[in-house]
Amino acid sequence: MSENLALMHRATCGRMGPRTALRYRRNGLYHDISWTEYRTRADRAAAGLIELGIQAGDRIALLSENRHEWLIADHAILSARAVNVPLHAPLSSEQVEYQVGHSEARGIFVSNQAQADKVFERAGDLPNLEFIVTFDPIVSSSKLRVVTWDGLQQRGYQSMSESWREIEQRENAITSDDLATIIYTSGTTGLPKGVMLTHGNLHSNARLSLEVFAADPEDVIVSWLPYSHIYARLVDHYLTTMAGITVALAASIDTLVADIKAIQPTWVTAVPRFYEKLWTSVEQLEPEVRKAALRGIFGPRLRHLSSGGAPLPRHVCQGFFDADIPLLEGYG
Repeated sequence: MSENLALMHRATCGRMGPRTALRYRRNGLYHDISWTEYRTRADRAAAGLIELGIQAGDRIALLSENRHEWLIADHAILSARAVNVPLHAPLSSEQVEYQVGHSEARGIFVSNQAQADKVFERAGDLPNLEFIVTFDPIVSSSKLRVVTWDGLQQRGYQSMSESWREIEQRENAITSDDLATIIYTSGTTGLPKGVMLTHGNLHSNARLSLEVFAADPEDVIVSWLPYSHIYARLVDHYLTTMAGITVALAASIDTLVADIKAIQPTWVTAVPRFYEKLWTSVEQLEPEVRKAALRGIFGPRLRHLSSGGAPLPRHVCQGFFDADIPLLEGYG
């Protein structure tokens, strides 16, 4: 398989068709997006970006909390052979200005008014920034060109007959050495460093991870870690795409346990602190009672858990295994 994230997504969508790719909650109800619809929306957004003048290699920033539009926008950016520059949602306007400016982003996706205002506040100091795409409706306080998410999709739909061949050519031209993303990290000193990751970097990590443990299209993963960081981006996004796994988005960290109970996943990814808190809440129970309590939290379909981002305390990991819940440690 070519180490090309855009063609990987297209192939999985073609193979999985009407099965559920994404599940998210809005207004108290869960909604499903099929793999076919996932690809259709990504294609329309990619065509919309091309219609806005985005060229291969251009940087496009993405400032948003986790939501299904984040995932679709990422695949649209990749299909346009552009580079996604994800920004952590809690960043200040000064930090947004630095990362958007340093990456020389020509466009930016934002989730809502609060995130858009960070961009508007600094737009005068961002000469390369040409447009902003908003997932939610906003009121603009800037001369910056504003396009709604629905408007971008509509642009793409209207221009698809002209853009489709361009999308196809750009996707087929992607090599493993093509830059896919620039992720800013605090580093050790000074200003944040832009870490440049290629299609090959991300594709090979997802592929090799799937060789280590079993995953298949029957799996459902609860996703809540921020996509602006590499852990969730790689595991919850690209690995699940490669394997054809359903991604169910938790509404927020505050609703995570309730979302797990409602979704009944087969797999959960989290950071050590989450597992430490759960372990502390059951540690004093008798082993069989503890096992039942942990199973009650994660539901009957759970096959395994993943931990990453920091070291996992050995006694916590062993405790989950003793409760017959495999807890697999990854990056950390």
